[in-house]
Amino acid sequence: MKTEWLATGRGYEIPCTFSIGRENTKACVVAHGFGSSKESPTVQMLLKALPEQGIGVVAFDFPAHGESRVDGEYLRVPNCTADLADVEALARTLAPEPSVLFMDEPLSNLDAKLRVQLRNELKKMQKDFGITTIYVTHDQEEALTMSDTIVVMDKGCIQQIGTPEDIYNEPKNAFVARFIGDSNIVDGVMHKDFLVSFSGVDFPCVDRGFAREQSVQVVVRPEDIEVVSPVEGQLVGVVNDVIFKGVHFEMHVECEGREWLIHSTRACTPGETIGMRIGPNEIHIMARSEG
Repeated sequence: MKTEWLATGRGYEIPCTFSIGRENTKACVVAHGFGSSKESPTVQMLLKALPEQGIGVVAFDFPAHGESRVDGEYLRVPNCTADLADVEALARTLAPEPSVLFMDEPLSNLDAKLRVQLRNELKKMQKDFGITTIYVTHDQEEALTMSDTIVVMDKGCIQQIGTPEDIYNEPKNAFVARFIGDSNIVDGVMHKDFLVSFSGVDFPCVDRGFAREQSVQVVVRPEDIEVVSPVEGQLVGVVNDVIFKGVHFEMHVECEGREWLIHSTRACTPGETIGMRIGPNEIHIMARSEG
């Protein structure tokens, strides 16, 4: 869907993805997702369509380990793995000093540790070169850590545009809340400004501007729920399971007929009854949506 979105302005439907650069004052692309045949209909469509727009095809992606294609011709990269070949492709893309760079999930095939390493390097490189970069990813952490501005899309439609902090803390709808980070999303009623009820309890909040007694959706992030004793809790639940995640424990807690996700540094045991406290600043109110 991202490709069709990019091609819409030019009137072409090209079933591939590409990055936009500049080669001797001409726009150029590095294209991905063609397979191995230069004669394929997709490649032929690209070779015909892009020059008509004044865009030259500089490089194709790597169809096999250690191979690249420049202007449709194969190049052997000696003793080069696919990962290193990707690095070489990036270097070739940056050499003409592009004004805009499009990256289509460039780290998706790497192991977790290397992905984090290269993520940091890519962000540093982007800042050093000062290149406007459109970075496509389905990885929530990548989106949050690498972006100045995030555009969340669903089925080709923009759901929200904002800073990583805005997207995470103030999602516009349930789709955004679920897509960026883990969320507890529950139905509630906004009684008046700064007062919402859910799970049978009234909670002070910082939201306003809703109609009195309006049905809403309430978002609470797992890390924003404080685990306390049952007598101290606004809500009381029973721990179903606990998973140790290194920096915190992930717990699923049954409360008022629904399961809550909690991230806490406090260790609990399955079957334990706990209290849950949620502060006003930890509650985000959204208009009800079908998402």
